[in-house]
Amino acid sequence: CRRGQADDSFFASTAGFEYTLSGAVSRGMSIGLLMEWLYDQRGEQATTAYDNDLMIGARLGLNDIHGSQALVGLIQDLDSSDTILALEASRRIDDHWKINIESTFILSASKQDTVYSIRDDDNVRFGLFYYF
Repeated sequence: CRRGQADDSFFASTAGFEYTLSGAVSRGMSIGLLMEWLYDQRGEQATTAYDNDLMIGARLGLNDIHGSQALVGLIQDLDSSDTILALEASRRIDDHWKINIESTFILSASKQDTVYSIRDDDNVRFGLFYYF
């Protein structure tokens, strides 16, 4: 429970799980099956797009020396037709460098929902990280 600027209290939470199937694709690889529920009691007054949403996804781990992995997730608003696709992938290049890519695509958005104003703002981010 949290109190907002107007001193009104509200409840928000995220709950989920990931179940990993080792060796499901081939020897050494693993697939993680994910599910999360995102909830905000404020509904349409929430400051987040995720007021009553369900995310299902899968993570592919190559379990190689470079820690290569990819994630795909589909987020569905349970109160409307809003759907978001999220993709992530990462891989270590060597002991000091890692490359990462993240993308978000709004597949559908209803006029009443928060994501409607950014419905044409799909994005892709690349990251190159140095660790020492």
